[in-house]
Amino acid sequence: MSPDLELEVLEMLQDFNAYFSYLHGKSDAVALAMPTAAVAVWLEAYSDLSADEREKAKAEVYRQCNFHPTPQQFKQLVKGTDEAEALTEWIHILDALRMSADDARARVEVLTPYARQALRVVGGLSGLGLCPEASLHKSVKEDFCRAHALIKQNIISHKLERINNSVQYVTKPESSIDIEQQLSALTSN
Repeated sequence: MSPDLELEVLEMLQDFNAYFSYLHGKSDAVALAMPTAAVAVWLEAYSDLSADEREKAKAEVYRQCNFHPTPQQFKQLVKGTDEAEALTEWIHILDALRMSADDARARVEVLTPYARQALRVVGGLSGLGLCPEASLHKSVKEDFCRAHALIKQNIISHKLERINNSVQYVTKPESSIDIEQQLSALTSN
């Protein structure tokens, strides 16, 4: 990796540190020495993006994140995938877990209908509040992202439907079963 790219990554991380320290009411940014292995992971993620994508990702961090993103989350902020959407929603859910009940409810209301349904699949906010922190950042996050994708692909049944390019909750009519027809089919065999 080029020394210029490494310097750019270190400056970006210092800027993030200052921003999140300010955001959380800390008077001074905490000066931490970044471990070499962590810098290598950030460099790898950073180098996977074009210069334009890097700038967009930086802007998205300031626009969307209340906590410092991981290198993977940073990359996903500009990759227009369903996973990126799910990870962005997951960051909002993690923020809601750290808020008061009223603020958390307000945060959940801004989630997409797909994310709200996926949140229900993984146990809702109250269920997530009981999970160990390590589970939230690994297995539960993966389950949420998987549920989000399956709901969006209409593989998991849900009460969502795209109507005029907006996603809305709807109640689909239950299919009616003609019992007489089913009985006659069974008796004829």
